[in-house]
Amino acid sequence: PYPDLQARAKILEIHARKVKLAASVDLEKIAKVTRRFSGADLANLINEAALSASKLNRTEIFYDDLENARDKIAMGSKNKSMIRTEQELKETAYHEAGHALIRLLMPECHPLHKLTIVSRGSALGLTWFMPEEENNNSKASRFKSEAMSGLGGMAAEILVFGEHSSGVSSDLDHV
Repeated sequence: PYPDLQARAKILEIHARKVKLAASVDLEKIAKVTRRFSGADLANLINEAALSASKLNRTEIFYDDLENARDKIAMGSKNKSMIRTEQELKETAYHEAGHALIRLLMPECHPLHKLTIVSRGSALGLTWFMPEEENNNSKASRFKSEAMSGLGGMAAEILVFGEHSSGVSSDLDHV
């Protein structure tokens, strides 16, 4: 099984001993947003963050370095070769905003953590949440709210553009 929240925090602490973290870095927060990361993934996260800081000629790792490393490990590198039109960016923004809006309106959903239209891997954008607790047995109300948030992108596309794009396919798979 993947390490739980406490184990992830400890694993991050162990690997962070090899590098210099900025005083503002909260490894507990990073542990919360790395659910389903293995110990090797967490070690890689610290290494990727160190590489990112080094490329920017910094001697300390900042929270953003860790966030970017997490995104890269979970979803792939930024897709810099993908050329997107203004319309595609607008559609992606509405799609991700739809997820976020439902998440903010549904108190049973895990809190919103990050929203981006930067494409990574095959994803055109991402809406991340941050679980408040490590819970493997959710109530039906949370499950329904999370499913509604998953459909929020499609609903936003239909409301704004009159139809949904193929971008909803992974959301439908997840829901």
